[in-house]
Amino acid sequence: MTETTRPQRVAVLSDGSPLALKVLYCLQRMGTEIHLLELKSPGAARHSRYRDRYQRMPLPDTQPETLETFGGRLRDYCTRHRIDGIVGADILGAGVVHALAPRLPGVTAFPSSSLEVLGMLDDKWAFQRFMETRGIPCPKALRLEGPEDLERLQNAGMTFPLVVKPLYGESSHGILQAKRLEDIEAHLERGGRHARFPLVVQEYAPGFDADLSLLARDGEVVCHLLQSRRNPCSLEFFADERLLEIGRRIVRAAHYTGVANIDLRVDESTGDVRVLECNPRFWYTLQASLWAGINFVEAGFALAAGGSFVRASPVAGAYHLHSHLVKHLLWQPRQWRGIAPYNLRGLWQAMRDPLPFLL
Repeated sequence: MTETTRPQRVAVLSDGSPLALKVLYCLQRMGTEIHLLELKSPGAARHSRYRDRYQRMPLPDTQPETLETFGGRLRDYCTRHRIDGIVGADILGAGVVHALAPRLPGVTAFPSSSLEVLGMLDDKWAFQRFMETRGIPCPKALRLEGPEDLERLQNAGMTFPLVVKPLYGESSHGILQAKRLEDIEAHLERGGRHARFPLVVQEYAPGFDADLSLLARDGEVVCHLLQSRRNPCSLEFFADERLLEIGRRIVRAAHYTGVANIDLRVDESTGDVRVLECNPRFWYTLQASLWAGINFVEAGFALAAGGSFVRASPVAGAYHLHSHLVKHLLWQPRQWRGIAPYNLRGLWQAMRDPLPFLL
């Protein structure tokens, strides 16, 4: 992306999620003036040194009349501050960008899909049905509407262990691995917001976790990165055409535009691959992609400006989580000799911006 096509002042729409901070890291590497606009509750990213301006811009709901009014306020803000780029840091932000982009003349909108498409992919049961009807490999699953549906598990041939999860959620919040029916009953008795019906119950898929991070336009994957989680402290980059083709099938079937992170499970003993869920938004390990050589935020703006973004996906190497790096710095400094330099650059970027983690 050239200096002439790169946006100089970017508005980041956020619902207050920590994901906004990851997007700020990518924009900071682009040398962009960053305006953080929060639509819901205030988030940690407002304390970041990397944002240049901060504005609360509440959005009560996404009804057409509400978006119409909000669009006028957003257009006025963009005109007043000479905003020439806009991106949604999360699902709400991305959907709003898609809905309001035509009303923002002179502003390059980051590629995104409608709120309806984003909602379907984010809803774990809707996405499960989407995969089943299109032959995407996925674990067997049921939707539970109430306690009486627990009896359906055995009748449906569901085999323990099972994974119980809410329809919406991220970062494994509210997910239970149940070895027997009593574990699910105890989970429901304990209560909490993640134990409320409806729930999705999936058969457990053995293997290691893999993430397919991608940017797509009109149903075609433009760039991607694969990373495995064999080690809980590190993300290992690898290549696998089978996994990429599964991602392509999902993107094609949804005619998807935007960024997404697809969770997969790979059983090395059998070669089986299962798709667990899809997060149609930026992801919490976005820094790994950034420092491994693919700035997905820059890539999206390049596409939106009518250009292309060509970067080879890393097929080897690892990005170590910051707590793991610091631990090795203190206790096993000699091991740093084998760590790729981009790990240290990523750690330094975060260490220079401590307030979001402290306040």
